[in-house]
Amino acid sequence: MSWTPKIIKFSIFCFFSKVRVSTRYEYERWYEVRVRANLKFRSTGFDPPC
Repeated sequence: MSWTPKIIKFSIFCFFSKVRVSTRYEYERWYEVRVRANLKFRSTGFDPPC
């Protein structure tokens, strides 16, 4: 059996789990965490994945 459908399903699931952060509070909290993580990673010179 091919792995391609599973990979496609997983990428779609990943995409929708990101989109699902819809309420303003959750989005702001998520954004704040992202900014902090980005600053932390930037200071170490490491580019964080999505």
